Amino acid sequence: MILSLQKADKEKLADAITAADGEIPAALYSHLGFPDRHGFLERGSEAAVSSPTFWPLLIAVLRAIDKSVESMSPFLFGHNLDHWKNVRKHFAETGFRLHRDRGTVVFKPPAISRQAWFAYAEDQGFSALEQRGQYHHRFFQNLSMIHEHDCELDWISPRVIDDIADELGGPLTVGMCPIVEDMTIDGAEVLLLPGALRIVLDPAKPNRFLVDDSKSSKEELKRIVEDAVDQAVSGKVDILLFPELTMPGFLLQHLQECLQDRYLKNWRMPKLTLAGSWLQKTSEGCFNEAVLINDRGGVLLRQRKMHRYAMKSYEQPKYGLQQLFGGHSVEESADITPRRMIFLDSRSANLRLGILICEDLCQPAPGLSAVRDAGASVVLSPVMAGPLTAGGGFSVHALDLTQDPGALVCVANSGALASHRWQHERLAGRPPIGLVAAPLFGDGFPYIRDLKLEKSGKLLIMKLQPGIQD
Repeated sequence: MILSLQKADKEKLADAITAADGEIPAALYSHLGFPDRHGFLERGSEAAVSSPTFWPLLIAVLRAIDKSVESMSPFLFGHNLDHWKNVRKHFAETGFRLHRDRGTVVFKPPAISRQAWFAYAEDQGFSALEQRGQYHHRFFQNLSMIHEHDCELDWISPRVIDDIADELGGPLTVGMCPIVEDMTIDGAEVLLLPGALRIVLDPAKPNRFLVDDSKSSKEELKRIVEDAVDQAVSGKVDILLFPELTMPGFLLQHLQECLQDRYLKNWRMPKLTLAGSWLQKTSEGCFNEAVLINDRGGVLLRQRKMHRYAMKSYEQPKYGLQQLFGGHSVEESADITPRRMIFLDSRSANLRLGILICEDLCQPAPGLSAVRDAGASVVLSPVMAGPLTAGGGFSVHALDLTQDPGALVCVANSGALASHRWQHERLAGRPPIGLVAAPLFGDGFPYIRDLKLEKSGKLLIMKLQPGIQD
């Protein structure tokens, strides 16, 4: 509707909406042919016609466009600090979401690192994307209807004191710590090294496996995490990631203490740390849960895995697990219901972040479909898998997400299974255990790089320069 107006009319109407501060301006009534709030004029007629279904929905959408400006950081776009008092109040109460009769409508956040990526795109002759969230008449393109999924959806907006310090800029530096890098197999004993985590069958559930820390070297694991944090600080890492099923409770606590200690020393900390995942027991069951931490060591988000990984009998020899699993197909021992997908909406960083744990990144629903519907701008994925080779499932889906919804995608793998598979296939060099994929402006210009396992204890670091591919 507003998009169909001429440019001058768009600007005039946008100014009127801005001045209305959360109310419906008279200029909008007159443009639509509404004599008042109760009806509209039929074409060629002086009579007012009532439309009880259409009118409330229209007003709801227009109000949403108006009130969503706060979620798009309007102060970055020239709004006076004294304006939009009603809008800020509404946003504080309801967040990004507008509930409708047939679902939830959310507003897509702008792409990360806008200035750096725009500058590169224009310099290289790429077609720049339409700017998002700066003008009222462009807000319709930011509306995304959330479809029904086989999971609950929720959004978390952290308090200002807990939120990410600022926007993720360009260049952007990503660091990944594999924790475990190799494995030894002695009959049914499978040790992940260093640290001596174990892959074991679940004695309480037939044909289920889990990763166990009962015989682990706790001090060794703590040193690995502490070294990773120090390398991330010295490398000016923005996002630090640890992989799936490598972060028992004692290690998560140590990681938080390390981050807090260095933050209190006024060191430049990673803005976000994905603390891998581990099995967490709750009143609802035992879940494979990933934890997202801020630069001060505080928890921002907890996300449960929504699909179990199943290792088929034909896969087991590739990882040396056929004796442990007895040649039977096995699944990981974690509950997956009730399913919930939770997004972090950061106001200060102007992003929407979702976590897809391993198998969730390779399944169309509910994980991938929910991320697309919500318009996530950052997707983090901790995995425990084989090598992350080009053309593999993780690489393909990461590239897909750079196009729709246009997200930055970071995938962090441990090294044990990847190394064994790499050696089993007698491949040269070291296996790729990390992926970073990002959108470029213009169709058909995705960007993806992998990170290969390096010498023991070395943090894998990648600096994203927009458009540079090695």
